[in-house]
Amino acid sequence: MKINKHIIWGFKSKNTEISNEIKRIKEILNIDPDNKKVSLLSLGMRIRVSIATALFSHPEVILIDEALSHISDRQQFMKNLFNEISKMKIDLIFTTQYNEDCILAQNCYQMELGTLKETRCHEMYLK
Repeated sequence: MKINKHIIWGFKSKNTEISNEIKRIKEILNIDPDNKKVSLLSLGMRIRVSIATALFSHPEVILIDEALSHISDRQQFMKNLFNEISKMKIDLIFTTQYNEDCILAQNCYQMELGTLKETRCHEMYLK
């Protein structure tokens, strides 16, 4: 399956503006502008395409489990993603091993000795 077809897979509307929306999302998430087969992309680029596909379906919540660690420009990607989901009013739940990823989060939780504990996001970054 090619990138553009993958992205619109979850799209709920039959809007004629689909190609403009694909272009916009690809630019925001820094996805390869060529319409290559997804199977030929790097792992990080495939993750970007999967997140774009999720955005296109306009869900209430997106859950991302450890996928951001495979993004080469993770901090910039996260800023762009957080800005977009904020505009779209989508909640994002993500897991990470990197404390610095928590700086953009509204709520942070940390596993400590098998117990999930809420912590301040900025404190996570300083550890």
